Amino acid sequence: MPGLIGFTDVNHKYSSDMLSNMRLLLRHYDHHVDQQLFSDSRVYGSRIHLDLIYQGEQPYICGNRLFSWFEGEFYNQEELRPQYNISSKTDNELMVGIYDSTRSFKFLRDIDGYFAAILYNKQRNKIHLITDRYGFKPLYWGRIGDDICWSSEIKGFLEHKGFRPIIDDNAIREFFDFGYLLENRTWFQGIELVPPASVLTFDLLNAKIEIQNYWTWSDIKPIDCPIHERELIGELGRLFQESVNLCNK
Repeated sequence: MPGLIGFTDVNHKYSSDMLSNMRLLLRHYDHHVDQQLFSDSRVYGSRIHLDLIYQGEQPYICGNRLFSWFEGEFYNQEELRPQYNISSKTDNELMVGIYDSTRSFKFLRDIDGYFAAILYNKQRNKIHLITDRYGFKPLYWGRIGDDICWSSEIKGFLEHKGFRPIIDDNAIREFFDFGYLLENRTWFQGIELVPPASVLTFDLLNAKIEIQNYWTWSDIKPIDCPIHERELIGELGRLFQESVNLCNK
């Protein structure tokens, strides 16, 4: 599927031509829309999209400090804006506005949505790869030398000059044992899915990677009182309808 694409370049070995070639692998139809190729010589990023949900020009730039790319949608924008006192026209702008005002990613727990995002904090020399609560919007990443690379489709890595497409033997065994790959594994060695409900942070100064989870299934507390089955079914139906209505707004 179209989406996000990019890489870091701490040793200045690559170019925007490579980014363009990588993005081309995510284009499946002529009507897909390319957004600008961004580069500040250390970070390269872009996006290709379906032009169905307005998310503005990307990267969204905040004060020449924060640069962000966003793919997907928030369903509870009307709750988030007053909660954090943020005025925004797009989900991307809303995300960056909340982060800029709170200096934290704790707000991600409050988001109901289907999204993946890249946030480049130029001031702090850090790149953040962000996934939604359930990992519905895939975002692949890999370490290539002293850099990292990301793509919404795994084949986007094939045009990166430093990437070597070596099949992961463990992936083959898992596929024949279970019929699918486990956890965040992919077919290629060194390429993984960013885990659900996670922020993967790459420090451009020391090439250190840190992954933090902002939500887990254990955060859902079980009901500790008896509930009749009919009541449970009714509540499940109500919540399902509420969820559908939010997605259709």
